Amino acid sequence: MTASYLRLLTLGFLAIAACGRRASDASPADTLTSASAPATRPSAATPFFEVLGHHAESAYDQVKLADWAAARASVDALITATRTVQPQDTINEGAELRASLASLDSSVTRRSRTQGLRDANYLTKLGAILSSGHGTVVPADVTMLDYYGRELEIWAEAKDTAKLAETASAIKQTWAELRPGVIERGGAAQALRFDSVVARVTSSRTPAQYGKSATPVLDQVDVLEAVFTK
Repeated sequence: MTASYLRLLTLGFLAIAACGRRASDASPADTLTSASAPATRPSAATPFFEVLGHHAESAYDQVKLADWAAARASVDALITATRTVQPQDTINEGAELRASLASLDSSVTRRSRTQGLRDANYLTKLGAILSSGHGTVVPADVTMLDYYGRELEIWAEAKDTAKLAETASAIKQTWAELRPGVIERGGAAQALRFDSVVARVTSSRTPAQYGKSATPVLDQVDVLEAVFTK
């Protein structure tokens, strides 16, 4: 991830937020009813990477439930937010962001649950990468553990043992890097609980075992997040 790209995304989004958008420029996602919109939506001043992470996670949950109207709302909100920053064509990360969003857009249009879950979760990963170096309250590694927890769900459903083993290894490595910071923030008890979760993931051998470990990972990620936001 290049520093120039990060500056472009963040400054571009904040500049648009400062100026505001005319009502005539609003996308359909801006006029959604509360029934289809996410419960808590980012404000106009929210940094782009947070907007990306919020709507990508919402899209994942909505695709998982086959709530296609709500998933479409999240995709439209992402398209609107991404349009405001206009990543440069010469920067690979910008092309990757646009390609990933286009794939999610297509998946939701086709109501492809399997591909939609993969696309939405990958955008969550991009949001975590973009947040690195911005001094966020919650470290990017916490978001990455959230991403990996959903990867366990995705690849357990696909019965892809190789991908599951790869994800388990990534969880172990990410946790090793994050753990000292959790303890430093007073989360020794939470760290011990996540140690147990990681041990369960890394001892899994079958898709069913990996799948059963996904929920504890996701639940404990919420606990880890609270360590940094308390």
